[in-house]
Amino acid sequence: MKEAIIKILWRLYFVIIALSFVALLSFYSYFDLEEPNASDVLDILFMSITLAGLFGFIYRHKIFTKALWKLWLPFIVLWDIYLSVHGYIEEPIEVNTENIIWAGFAYVILFIPGYIGLYLYGFRSCELWEKSSNTALKQDRADRAAP
Repeated sequence: MKEAIIKILWRLYFVIIALSFVALLSFYSYFDLEEPNASDVLDILFMSITLAGLFGFIYRHKIFTKALWKLWLPFIVLWDIYLSVHGYIEEPIEVNTENIIWAGFAYVILFIPGYIGLYLYGFRSCELWEKSSNTALKQDRADRAAP
């Protein structure tokens, strides 16, 4: 029962993050706020790769290799930190308690679960990476059929 709830929560997290990503892309393209710069384009690419990894972890699919995800996790953490610092340098905001709380909330709700998922995918999903594709597919179908 506990595993089923955790699986549902991970899937809900993925749907929320994926829909937020699509909404953000739609918002920028619809309102044409500004021309995207190099870091915007790279962020979209990196977020797409991260979403692929989360999808693989949550739905138990092999995407790329285990070694890639082990390297990707520290890279994406550093990238997110870079973007946060870079954004504040280009467009300084007033540092006050409210802004710090919102930034902390965003990291805890949006980023930390993703980092945990990528960690579990790259470092702790050994059974997924060791199984052949057919075995993993059969197990996934069995998981879906189970009540």
